[in-house]
Amino acid sequence: MKKFVLFNEKIILTILALFLAFNLTPTKVAFAQTSYYAKVEGSGVYLYSFPNEANVLFEIPLSYFVLVESSSGNFFQVSYNGVSGYVKKKDVSLMNGTPKNAYYKQNFSVVFANLYEEASSSSAVLTDKLNRNVSLEYYGIKSGEYLTEDNCTWYYVKANVEGKTLSGYVFSQFIYNNPLKNFEPNTERFNIVTEEMLIASTTNQFQALSTGTKILLVFAIAIPSVLILYFLIKPSKIMQLSKAKQKSIKHKQKKIRHGDYFEFDENEL
Repeated sequence: MKKFVLFNEKIILTILALFLAFNLTPTKVAFAQTSYYAKVEGSGVYLYSFPNEANVLFEIPLSYFVLVESSSGNFFQVSYNGVSGYVKKKDVSLMNGTPKNAYYKQNFSVVFANLYEEASSSSAVLTDKLNRNVSLEYYGIKSGEYLTEDNCTWYYVKANVEGKTLSGYVFSQFIYNNPLKNFEPNTERFNIVTEEMLIASTTNQFQALSTGTKILLVFAIAIPSVLILYFLIKPSKIMQLSKAKQKSIKHKQKKIRHGDYFEFDENEL
């Protein structure tokens, strides 16, 4: 019984530790709404696959937008036309508005080119079936391997090949119709907001809730905490009662010595 109680207590403590770690670790801050956009207002702004500068996906077209989902250190977690990644906070301007044309969309084709996993011919070939009949959706540029003496420009694209949507890189030398030939900047602009203003809006939205909704939210948070506390205390009480019972039994079985003879409890005879 004692081992069983201790085992249950360890499980509950583990669950509590995981619960606290999950809820108290400040890894990311999600915004109150998911429709905040950030505008790229300078050149050399990259979308990264991870929140560091070592994992560049492509350079985001100047003057267009990324959809901001959450905050992660010095980066925003974002998506650009369906591609998830990260941008440096200092490289974009948060704006309170929804653009009509958030992303630069242009299709083009290539002549007998491969689609690579990275901007290098030594990386994995995703498909070798790209030709003028396959429409590629342009996303951005990345500097990679020099396939010619003076050209290291690769395009990050999406392509539908034999019913599969593939994302990767094609070398710019093989393009048939340049997607940047008639590039048109996005002139949409909205009021700039700060990250602190977005976080404050989350608090304001809670304060704006009705009293009934607030009570439900408080109960939803409080009830699991009370249950966890109850199950943490309960095993200790069981152990205390068990020890008291064992002590009582031992006391009844104790032999009492008087001089040179022993007197036994009548209940033991």
